[in-house]
Amino acid sequence: MKHSFQMTRRLLLALPLLMAAGSAMAEERALRVAVASNFLSAARGLSELHEFKTGQRVILINGPSGTLFAQIANGAPVDLFLSADFERPQRLTDLGLAPEPQAYAQGELVLLHRSWGGLDDLADQRIAIADPDVAPYGQAAMRVLEVLNITPETADLVSGANVSAAAGLFASGNVDFALVSRSVAKEVKGLHPDSVITALPVPENEVRQFAALITPDAQAFLDLILSDEGTFLLKLNGYQPVQEATE
Repeated sequence: MKHSFQMTRRLLLALPLLMAAGSAMAEERALRVAVASNFLSAARGLSELHEFKTGQRVILINGPSGTLFAQIANGAPVDLFLSADFERPQRLTDLGLAPEPQAYAQGELVLLHRSWGGLDDLADQRIAIADPDVAPYGQAAMRVLEVLNITPETADLVSGANVSAAAGLFASGNVDFALVSRSVAKEVKGLHPDSVITALPVPENEVRQFAALITPDAQAFLDLILSDEGTFLLKLNGYQPVQEATE
């Protein structure tokens, strides 16, 4: 009985310390950011900068925008959704899960190819694209191919799960052409210097990217993306300033 009393007394005495520790842990809770695959490299740099400035760790969950949207809509614990389109963040707004979408970057679809090829050589070739059912860059690829009069009948389109997977098909030698984001193409060229990145001379190559702020905890991270420091990192990764990413 005496032993039980002493244990209870010790717990009561320790309670303020435990509560303080719990409060500190809550304050230092890691930020969970769902990020479209094309933006992963930029998000990593932004996460490092955010952690340096605030001490808060950032957990990045990457994948196709459509897949991330489905996970968030079904209750996945996320503070911020960096989509590669406007549609998915707007649908989260319609569901009452986020305020109005906010533009944060403008990406660009480019052609990644071997030194012997180019835009005039796409017919009858295997071309890797992101899955248009879930990836906005895959949808952009289909629009660009339509403008260039390249159809599934005149070319062999190979879908990757996301834009990184499409670039992986090119890097592994499975295809000689890939329509991917400039950010991902730059990563591939860094590993394979003989690769060539060609800009697409059509407006359909622009991909405007929007964010959904799921919890107020992520406001500082979103503000960082829109800051001068964030803009510098965006340009470094092949994106245009947010002022050009309007609905």
